[in-house]
Amino acid sequence: MARTILIIGTLLLVAVGCSSRTEPPPAPAPASTELAEGDDLMAKVREYTERFYRGELDLLYEEFSPGLQEEFSLEQFSTVYEYVGENFGKETQIIGEDEADSDEYRGFVRWARFDKTDEIIEIRWTLRRDDDSIAEFWIRPAEKKIGSAGSP
Repeated sequence: MARTILIIGTLLLVAVGCSSRTEPPPAPAPASTELAEGDDLMAKVREYTERFYRGELDLLYEEFSPGLQEEFSLEQFSTVYEYVGENFGKETQIIGEDEADSDEYRGFVRWARFDKTDEIIEIRWTLRRDDDSIAEFWIRPAEKKIGSAGSP
């Protein structure tokens, strides 16, 4: 049992830290003033999140960048999905969403409540700017405390 928990914990940390680049992901910042592009990008990430929740892991894995696929197998991704379902449950409330841009990446984050935990869960996607492939995916308890339901 302890070994299983250690393996799952390790895989979750791998999911949290997977990246094919050397710099940290862009930190969430106030939403871009370019509404049309930002809306389209946010819609794409919302769809990725829904695919993850529905268990459409093969489809999502096809969107991973080659570097992320090298670091993070589909089997590991499936293990993270199972861990999330068993330990966090289903999303019940979106508390906030945000995005940030850099020259090479676009970062998106959602803070949400789930039915099996009292913690706020952070879901983060980082996309490569040149092809919108997924360069990074995180789902974990939020590191910083979240304010009221309307303000992350």
